[in-house]
Amino acid sequence: MSHDCTFCGTENQGVYDNASLCSKISNLNPCDPCKRLAELEIQIIKARETLLKMQREARRLKSEMNYNHDHLIHRFPPEISSDIFQLCIPHEMSSDSRRAPVTLSSVCQKWRQIAHTTPQLWTTVFLSVGQHSNLSVPRWAQEWIDRSGQLPLSIGLFIESEPNYYTVNRDVIAVINRCSSRWRDLIYRGPFYSLSYLVGDSQGASQLQTLKLHVYCYDSARQFKLGDFKPTPTTLEITKLDLKSVVIEWNNITHTQLRCISIDDCWELFRITPRMTHCRLKDIQQCHQDPFPNLHTPILHPALQVLELSLAYDICEIFHNNISLPALQSYTRVGDAEIVDTENLISFFFAILLLLADVGTFRPGARRCRSR
Repeated sequence: MSHDCTFCGTENQGVYDNASLCSKISNLNPCDPCKRLAELEIQIIKARETLLKMQREARRLKSEMNYNHDHLIHRFPPEISSDIFQLCIPHEMSSDSRRAPVTLSSVCQKWRQIAHTTPQLWTTVFLSVGQHSNLSVPRWAQEWIDRSGQLPLSIGLFIESEPNYYTVNRDVIAVINRCSSRWRDLIYRGPFYSLSYLVGDSQGASQLQTLKLHVYCYDSARQFKLGDFKPTPTTLEITKLDLKSVVIEWNNITHTQLRCISIDDCWELFRITPRMTHCRLKDIQQCHQDPFPNLHTPILHPALQVLELSLAYDICEIFHNNISLPALQSYTRVGDAEIVDTENLISFFFAILLLLADVGTFRPGARRCRSR
């Protein structure tokens, strides 16, 4: 139940955040609750300052404790300690790639100095922009990249599809663009409109080796293009992207994984990647807007050794009828076994065997083929 203040007439419903002081609504002297609240807020401010001092002192003591309890690292030469720290970094990009350097830097001041002067710890940049991101993310990303010196970088950028984080997205991407000449691996997962802003810095040729682009929705009006330079990756993964929207040199590709693209793009992939040895195709679509020209003659790919298909039955039938793979060593068909056209599959392998016999490369027992 609410009551009015007998002095100023202000409704008083207890303690809540948007309470108005008497001085803001009238020229009367403040009521007793207003006086006590003002005094209490002063005490709260002082208590918070005291708490912050205590927390800083606790961190200092923990750092000193860790230093005193460390009987190895602080006794080694810095270069030995640095080599040991590098063994803590995971080989695969994940959230652990971000956690390990931060953990090493948090033990004590000595460890922090070693970690911050070991650029190899900071070459994997794992960034996630979403609901809980704030404006400090770009600054944090820049500091991380600065600690990596001039070493090649592995970049992982994950952006939620909601457009509410445009400012953070733009600033984070600007930080990443400034070091594009050092990208060794780039993994992107997010909306296409953000991907199209990854344009590089136009300051030098790219050394990109691994490119993985997974978008939530496709926009045919946009492209992934690094200025005037065409990167030459060897490993490529794309989801929901046309090949023509990814501007790279295709003839250097050796490993691919394509998902949710058109069957026409599959044929184009085999045409423009003569060095491709490993290929995984998933959820391929038979129809697509503005497709590449339809297939008119069967395709011969001389280098492909490992093929994995996870396709609908009708797409697999088209695939088996229109491609020859004389170097194939491993074939995996992922799908429902009862709907696989056995006669069509036998014809597919028989065509391969004929090609192998023609070129003199058939070795019994050298191939591994399975359907699951």
